[in-house]
Amino acid sequence: MARRDQFGAAREALRIWIRDGVVRPGAPLIVGDIAAELHVSATPVREALSRLAGEGLIEDRRGRGYFVHRLEAADLQQVFELHRLYVTGAFATKPLIDAGQLPAPALDDQPLDDALALRGATEVLFAQIVRRPRNAVLRGRHRTIADRLAFARRIEPLVLEGVWPELQALAVCLNSGDDTAGRSALEHYHARRLAAAPAIVHAAQVADD
Repeated sequence: MARRDQFGAAREALRIWIRDGVVRPGAPLIVGDIAAELHVSATPVREALSRLAGEGLIEDRRGRGYFVHRLEAADLQQVFELHRLYVTGAFATKPLIDAGQLPAPALDDQPLDDALALRGATEVLFAQIVRRPRNAVLRGRHRTIADRLAFARRIEPLVLEGVWPELQALAVCLNSGDDTAGRSALEHYHARRLAAAPAIVHAAQVADD
């Protein structure tokens, strides 16, 4: 495998591991261990870690190495707040092209206890909003935020009730053409998660024990 291909493989594997909790919040990312697991050399792993740190997905603790971000209530609230700013800002921007209808998750097609399906539907909805302004920088930053929230979003159903109907109602509201109602719905969605951040962190810690 070419070095560039190894870099891409390592970068994508690390992203998936972080999203799915294969490497837990706060865990060190050891170059040798990752290289052995992926059957690649150490250099592209170091390059992938450096790139992910530059994107903000992992921490570069100078002199100590790379680490997955800790899952603490204050940190999770900050990430939710960044997500709120990106999404509401994108929604308020009139699209340069017709983005079409935002996808409303169909309750009849999904088991209500499927956390992965819920996370996927949530990410599709918000990614569609962020694509409206056709701003590549915004899309890239939003993807990193979505990756950082991915693990917590799998825990949400353990803490918050009615997440599937809430997501469907949000999509319907955003598609209504009433921008004021849409912004209000986005604010309410994020306020609920900002308040629930300590409980989400606690539920994640209990599940990890």
